[in-house]
Amino acid sequence: MSDPFACNEYNAVSRRKFLGGTAAAIAASSLPAFLPKVAFAQGTSTKDVLIFIQLIGGVDALTVCVPHGDPIYYSSRPTLAIPQPGSGSQFAAIDLDGYFGLPQCLNPLKPIFDNGHLGIIHAAGRDNWTRSHFDAQFMMQSDSINLTDGGWIARHLASSSQTYADAAFRGFAFTDTTPVTMVKGQQVVSTSRPESIAFGAGYADDAEIAATISRMYSRVKDESRGVVRDSKRTIDALSPLNLGSYSSAASLPYPDTLIGNALRSSAGMIKGGIGVEVLQIDWPGWDTHAGQGSVGGLLHNMLRTLADGLAAFYADMEASGRTDWTIVLLSEFGRQVEENGSQGTEHGSGGTLLTLGPNVQSGIHTTWPGLEIENRRDGVDIMPTTDYRDVLGELLRNRLHNGNVSFVLPSKPVENTGAKWFKAA
Repeated sequence: MSDPFACNEYNAVSRRKFLGGTAAAIAASSLPAFLPKVAFAQGTSTKDVLIFIQLIGGVDALTVCVPHGDPIYYSSRPTLAIPQPGSGSQFAAIDLDGYFGLPQCLNPLKPIFDNGHLGIIHAAGRDNWTRSHFDAQFMMQSDSINLTDGGWIARHLASSSQTYADAAFRGFAFTDTTPVTMVKGQQVVSTSRPESIAFGAGYADDAEIAATISRMYSRVKDESRGVVRDSKRTIDALSPLNLGSYSSAASLPYPDTLIGNALRSSAGMIKGGIGVEVLQIDWPGWDTHAGQGSVGGLLHNMLRTLADGLAAFYADMEASGRTDWTIVLLSEFGRQVEENGSQGTEHGSGGTLLTLGPNVQSGIHTTWPGLEIENRRDGVDIMPTTDYRDVLGELLRNRLHNGNVSFVLPSKPVENTGAKWFKAA
């Protein structure tokens, strides 16, 4: 279904499922046999499980983190600006540091921020960027000019040791086709409904059907033998978790939404100890060219849905005592500073990257460029001052125990930033 508020290119990309067919076709292909390796003892690693959330369509950074201390923000957005703290509006921004704040729709994240477990990286982007959704998403997911190089998560998994040697899979995507991040990845699974994965299609004797299929294909010589074997191992890993009936360890329930259900299943997999290392959630629909609704409208409601899901996951992990996880939320680009004539915003470069979890460096992280026209990129965008690849590079080093950053993220020399955004293990 197309989005009436999005641009034509975004709707076209959504219909194509963003290279879904191509990605699925080559996902089984292996990466080069010679790869750099890092040495970690199997089963004893303290690396985090990564939950990578892609907000597809270009999220408006000036709504996610509001520069309420800048009068240019209000003159640039007469209908879309979040009201200032203390204005008396029910939608007034929640002040964080006297200059930046959260919109009311992200209020569920405020206790997490106060607890020191939410990082907001403002004015994030990259240099060789584009205003094309298709190209920007490919850059973000593959970090290579060639699809044949696979995705950055696939390269991460290929160049780091497994947390558990006998894990049925290491990467999991809540998508019906292999996402570009995991193209050419080994031990990766993609399905939007992990609670329903099975061989038997719901028959009463599912286990017997699965065993029969496995016996049949054990004698086959072609690649289908491996597919069936891996599918059986995946089913055997997920079925005992009973993800369909999983409930939070906290009193805060998961909302029955795309993001809520995916995070709910993610919690079940992490706590189930099956060895999954990366979980990816894709959420389209953030291309707000018209009727953006930062205040009480479309974007407000989407951000509230996001915040409710994240807050439920955080509460569940806190109640469980789990500290071995990190969430990163990234969109392919941001929006322009000025609102347009349709009460929306156009594609921009600088965006906002969010990190969440007990192992992130909390707070607002930015070298704020200002909103003056002379300080904008092309005179219209937030000027990116933090390259999101540097953030991902630090994530790889500090939380995922992978020092092969130039292999995983080959598009630029990634700076070694120490522990600027993520605590060192």
